[in-house]
Amino acid sequence: MPRRRFARHLPSALALTAFLAAPLGLVPPGLVPIGTAYAQDDGARLFRRCTSCHTTEQGGANKAGPNLWGVVGATSAARDTGFNYSPALREAALEWNDETLDQWLADPRAFVPGSRMPIGIARPEQRQALIAYLKEVTR
Repeated sequence: MPRRRFARHLPSALALTAFLAAPLGLVPPGLVPIGTAYAQDDGARLFRRCTSCHTTEQGGANKAGPNLWGVVGATSAARDTGFNYSPALREAALEWNDETLDQWLADPRAFVPGSRMPIGIARPEQRQALIAYLKEVTR
């Protein structure tokens, strides 16, 4: 009988253990603690929403938004992609790193007033998954 009671609580016990061990780097592979970033597969899934405006392959076409190859680590609106960036984004001269990409993806028009990207991502874990995905596929 005691095993059944424990088995019922095992998933939450594992989640709590992972949550507490994450800051120490002690989480076993494949076990994602509560509140951490989505897996890269989630970033790929999230990016599907972006494909109507963006491409990621080297030399890819611009659409309503620029091709994103090489965007991480680059200066905003400085890559020679042939895209017509907004004056606000050109003047911002941001370096696209984890922090600036996170702020941009949260609310582009608030982060760089006058920019034209209309869509933001409210959930931080989704932004982190998308940034991780972009870092992998655009380098």
